[in-house]
Amino acid sequence: MARRRRLTGAALILLLALWALVAAGALRSLDEPWRAWTETHRVRGTSILTGWLAIDEMAVLALTLSALLRREPRTLAALGALAVGAAAAVWSMKTIGGAWAGALADNFPSGHTAGGALLCGWLAATVARLPLRAGPARALGVACWGLGALFGLVALYPMGHGPSEVLGGYLLALAAGAPGAALIAAGPPLPLPAALARLAPAPPG
Repeated sequence: MARRRRLTGAALILLLALWALVAAGALRSLDEPWRAWTETHRVRGTSILTGWLAIDEMAVLALTLSALLRREPRTLAALGALAVGAAAAVWSMKTIGGAWAGALADNFPSGHTAGGALLCGWLAATVARLPLRAGPARALGVACWGLGALFGLVALYPMGHGPSEVLGGYLLALAAGAPGAALIAAGPPLPLPAALARLAPAPPG
């Protein structure tokens, strides 16, 4: 638990430092060329479409977590509070950044990255509690982290976030996600869903 707290604290410090750099315009040379390239090369309408698809995917992830952790209402309530806190942080930082230093930080951090990575990290922690064979457990865990990476990639293109905004989203996901992952990991093994029954370890003997 102490390690998780240090991780959360470090992520928050880095997030605030990055926010200050973006607001001061120190990272414009990194972000602006990428935004300009994206606006020139993306197909019209794909940014909005991808944004809504990402939100839909987050809803699926949230429902999956709720189904797997349905017997642990306190854990689900804590995760919900952390998710709401992360969403409030995104809104607050963008609102303040929009009024600070010529709106240089009005889109920092990437909310799609933060929300998607947050849910993927919690799903990976939940999958680790399922009684699965080592191979399938590892594959599902990698899939969770891969999907978390994909949220950041689509935020870069075609959505057009700058690299610093995507990095900020990941830092926020780490800060909010570490306490929730600790709560999830502390629980006993979860019942294996029927759809994954074939991935269970072979019975002894």
